[in-house]
Amino acid sequence: MKALSFIGPVDLNGKLLPWAGRPIIVTIEGRRMLPIFSTEEKLHTAMSETRITGYSIKVIDDGVDFMASMDEQGMPVCLDPYRHEGRMRFKLCVSQEPHDETP
Repeated sequence: MKALSFIGPVDLNGKLLPWAGRPIIVTIEGRRMLPIFSTEEKLHTAMSETRITGYSIKVIDDGVDFMASMDEQGMPVCLDPYRHEGRMRFKLCVSQEPHDETP
């Protein structure tokens, strides 16, 4: 099963994180990733398909700090992973480039 992804900066504020005492990590194509979701429906569907139960949902309040923390830990973040025609699809999130505000 081949994973398809798009890579880009994403506004993570308000995105949803499945939680079971700690963030739930999934393995896609042999790579551990932290899944986050744009809607509760997408989160519940993904958790159901992976047979994960007993989780709660946390809301990401500060997406920039969250992504910086994941970068420090070397943990890839994938947005809205789902299975389509036997393949995993998702958006691989990357940190936004800091803007140089010096004149």
